[in-house]
Parts: sequence; C-alpha cells; structure tokens
Amino acid sequence: MKTCMLFQFPRRFLSLALLAAGTAVASAAEDAVVASSFGFNPADSTEFLQKALDSGARKIVIDRQVSPWITRPLFARSNCEIVFERGAEVVAKKGAFLGKGDSLITLKRAENVKLSGYGATLRMHRADYAAPPYAKAEWRMSINLLSCSNVVVEGLTLLESGGDGVYVGVAGKNGPCQDIVLRDLVCDRQYRQGISVISARNLLIERCVLRNTGGTPPAAGIDFEPNHANEELSGIVMRDCTVTDNQGVGLDFYLGQLDGTTKPVSIKVVNCRMSGNSHGFALSNGRKETFVKGFVSCENCTFENERGFAVRIRRKPVNSVSVTFDRCQFLNCQTNATAPAAVTDMFLGNTAPGAGPTDGVTFRNCTLRQPVARDWLPRKLDSLATEVPSNISGTLTIVTPSGTSTCVLDAAWRGSHFGKPILAGAPARRMFDPAAARPFDARPGELVRLKPFRFRNGVTYRFFMAAPGEARFSGRFTKVGKPAFTPKPLIVKDAAGKTCAKISLQDLAETPFSFKAKTAGFYTMTADVGSHAFGLSATSVPIAVVPSGLARTVFATQGTLYFRATPETPFIVAVAGADMSERVHAQVADPVGKVLWKADQIGEWTAYRSDAHPADGLWRITFNRAKGYPFEDYSVLQQGAAPDFFLTPEKCW
Repeated sequence: MKTCMLFQFPRRFLSLALLAAGTAVASAAEDAVVASSFGFNPADSTEFLQKALDSGARKIVIDRQVSPWITRPLFARSNCEIVFERGAEVVAKKGAFLGKGDSLITLKRAENVKLSGYGATLRMHRADYAAPPYAKAEWRMSINLLSCSNVVVEGLTLLESGGDGVYVGVAGKNGPCQDIVLRDLVCDRQYRQGISVISARNLLIERCVLRNTGGTPPAAGIDFEPNHANEELSGIVMRDCTVTDNQGVGLDFYLGQLDGTTKPVSIKVVNCRMSGNSHGFALSNGRKETFVKGFVSCENCTFENERGFAVRIRRKPVNSVSVTFDRCQFLNCQTNATAPAAVTDMFLGNTAPGAGPTDGVTFRNCTLRQPVARDWLPRKLDSLATEVPSNISGTLTIVTPSGTSTCVLDAAWRGSHFGKPILAGAPARRMFDPAAARPFDARPGELVRLKPFRFRNGVTYRFFMAAPGEARFSGRFTKVGKPAFTPKPLIVKDAAGKTCAKISLQDLAETPFSFKAKTAGFYTMTADVGSHAFGLSATSVPIAVVPSGLARTVFATQGTLYFRATPETPFIVAVAGADMSERVHAQVADPVGKVLWKADQIGEWTAYRSDAHPADGLWRITFNRAKGYPFEDYSVLQQGAAPDFFLTPEKCW
C-alpha cells in the first residue's frame, strides 16, 4: 500500500521574520507555518485555522494553546502535512455546525495529505446535535474523507461527533477513496459509527480504538456500507484494532446495495479484539437478484462478552461473498440473554427469496467458549430455503464448564445439525386467479373496522369493486425506530397495472381516505415507507393483503389473518420472529375454529403443514405476544392455499 511522501520541517527552521510579523503566509512549497502565527481567539479561531490550512505551506502545525481552538467547519487541501501538537485541542464551536453535513475537518478530492496528532484531540458536541436548533442528521463527522487519495490520518483522539469519527466515502461521482491509512486513532462516543467505510480501494486501518458509539443506527464500531453498486470495498486491511462497548455491532458489513456488477469485495481483519458490542460480527446482503463476490476474512481475532451473537450473517447465499474465521476465538457471548441455555452463539439466516440458505462460511481452527453448554448455531434454518447449507465448514473447538469437544463441520454434521429445511417438499405457491375469485361482502358499502395489521418494508392490498363508485378506507403510517419518516403516497392500480390514483397521507395519525373507481373489478393499493410500517384500519370493500416474495413482515400487531383453503389443497403456514431476540406466539385454526397448531416463543422459522384436511373455507392464523420476549417484528408466509391474507371474514373472496 502506498503511503504519503511528505516532508517534515522542525519549527526551528520557520522564518523568524514571518513569526515576528504575526503572519505565516508561506513563501514557497517547502515552508512550514504555525497556526497561532495567524492569530488565536479563544471564542472562535476558524479564520486563523482556515488561513493556515489555505496558506500553501507543505506543513501546518496546529500548536497547543492555553485553551482549545474553537472552530466552525474546516477544509483541508492537497499536498500538505497537518500536525496537531501533543496536548492541542480543536473543538467544534457550540451553536455552529447547523448544516446536516457540517464536519469538523473535510478533505474533498484531496491527495497527498497527512494529518498527525499523537496526544491531540478533536472534539464535537454529540448531545447538542440531538435537539433544536439542530436539524436531525447523522453526517456531522470529525474527519470527512471524500474521494481522496494518498491520505494518512494518525494519532488523533476523536470525540463525540454528530456522525462518524472518520467517514471514508465519495464526492459525487468521483470514485472511491484510495490509498488511505488510518492509524492509532481513538474514536470515542461517536453518534453513528466509530468509522464508516462507504467506498475505498487500498485502505489500512491499524491500531485504532473504536468504542462507545451510540445515538443512531447502526451505531457500530466500524461499518462497511456502500451506498451504490458502483462503489467498492477492495484491498482493505484492518489490524491490531480494539472495538468495544458500542451500541451496535463491532464489525458491521452491510452489502445490501452491492450486486453482481460490483467489483469483488476484499477485506481482511487481523489480530483485532471485539468486546461488549450488540453483536461481534454482522454481515448482510440486500434482497437483490445477483450478489457481490469476493471475501471477508477474520484472522486471529477475538470476539468476547458480546451482548448478542458473536457472529450474525444474513442473506448470504453460497454464491456471494465468502466469510472465513481463521484461528479466531468466540468467548462467552450472549451476555444479555435472560436464559443463556436457550440462545445460540451465532446466527445464520434470512436469505433472499429463492437464493438458497445462508452459506459459504468457514471456521478454520477456531475456539468457542460457552458459559453453559448449548447449541452454538440454530438447528433450524432461519431461511426460506429448500436445502441445507452445503459449504459451512471447518473445525471448532467448543469449551463448556463440563468439558471440551471438537466439532468438525462436514457434510455429516450439516445434515444432522440442520435437519429438514422448512420448505423442503412444501406445496408450491399459488398465484391469484381473478376468474376463480368469488367476492363476498357481508355489509355492502359499510365501513368495517379492521385489526390494523402494520406491515413493514412496503405492503400491497388487493380490493374488489362490485361496480364503479367510491371505496372508503382508513389507515395510518407508523414510524419505526430512528430513521427519518417521509410520507409517500398510496399508489392505486387497476387490473392491467395502470396507475389510477395517488393518495397522500401526510402524518402518523389514523386518516380516512377514499378512491373513486371508474370500472368494476380488482384493484391494488401499495404503501411503501421503507423500514417504517403501514396498516389499514377500516374498509368498505372486500380486501386482502397480497403476499410479496415469500414472507410478510409484521410490526407489533396482535390479531388474526385469514386465508382460504379447500380439502384437496395441502398447504404450509410458517412463522418466524426477528433475529431470535423478538419472538411471537402463533396458532392456526380451521374454518370452524378448531385450533390445530400453536407455538410460543417462535424465533426461528416454525411451520404447520396440512397435507390433507376436510375443512373447506377460511382458515385463520392468530398472533399474540410471546411469553418472556420482546414483541416487535415477525414474519409469516403461507404456501399451497389461495395466496391472499384477508383482514376480515366479512369482506373477502
């Protein structure tokens, strides 16, 4: 990896004439300047610091003063070395940084720069940015690197930013940061991440401490998260780092925006220690048709006392990025578990529909220490796959209070551990057939109250108009978590897929609305607010929820959904909680109300199969809180019977 070819000039060689005159305009490229020679104001030194940075000097010394350098946002240029003297403090001015992206120091398309500050501190005011007059944002960084090349940042302590300690990203369409070194940094109490890596080629992160991040998700120690498929994570090495006590994950890899067109990922994590985070290591793809290739490896790393999983990998089929743990230790994780024997140390699951199980993970000569003997990986696949993983391999030494054993992860182990996948041999999904549908309306034209099932990640409803006229509804959006809520219209389309209306709901309160149909027939209505939720609470026409993909995600709703089955149609109903930490109680009843299946504390995918049944009509699946677990997200699917879920038996088909 290239490093900056910068020259250091001791202060004794500075021009005495320049210092005596109280100015420090560089006369040649080899000159050096001291920031205080431009001036110092304990209330606001932005002018003097920026003049030093703009001076043209090859070396700028931010010298220690009797009080901190108070400043508004600063901008550094190419071809210079910025040295922060030991004991120097640069502090964000209170009441400034009102812009959502205002950062303490920004380098945009800069090259050949070194920022060095052993014993120096850059401080912002994280708590201030969470309240007016500040607009809510997560991009007020301590150091903001945008499409830079040949940059070294070392020795600094970065405290309490309104975003990340260091952001490594892109300026417009200018490509990734290249040949970057982050060394000996302490990123403490950041608002979003200790370090965010959005797009980088040849990045070394060495001997850094990333701790106490908290404020807004992901709140990770370090987050590798490109925004677009044309960005990259290549030639990245992270070594000898400590990642502790972060609100979110220690090492977080979210590859959801990458796909098969992206340059292969290559990330190596060596000799690092993760401890006290929500999870130690997390990796996830998005729900794409193709997946990015490449590898992520952890060598000789320790994951200990994590509050949740040591390792959590989701939506990573075997043809995606491979993950390898080589000589790693996983020690006494799941410290937040109220029932330690009921949890697992690691979690693999939630693949994209049709992509196969999460797979392609190697544990090479690793050690797992458990506080109690338990399964280290769920036995049931938390995925909607039809086969077990084929490439989870390696050797794991498992140490428990009762002894030590060796687990060889071969084909025999995979077959015995995972058993039969949830959808193996399941009936195929049935598609909606409008010609076969027989709409039923027990109270024509009347507005019927519904149990407001709240669906996340977008939901589509299908409704029936017996004749041209008005359909009346009531519904509401629900804000989930901290991501900003932006109202989006409900899109109504006819049977041919043509958009008929865009209905705007502007707030989070329950709101009545209507649609005037010009013709009879079936229509769809789609609400899409990303990770937030939407639910209907009343309808005047027959209506159903349209399955999307294989499963629907529901947000904290107790109630009953209905589906139609006939005696000659075998079907399966499957339910899962979220990440095993959020669980649900569910039961299935036949059309006369006889409960045929129920289960509590559902975390992994759990299913009811009906291969033959005499009952003809509306079956029901009812959801309630699970005993002893948080109740928030859960997912449900049904295959084999008619595809739609009805919200009331009074208006269906």
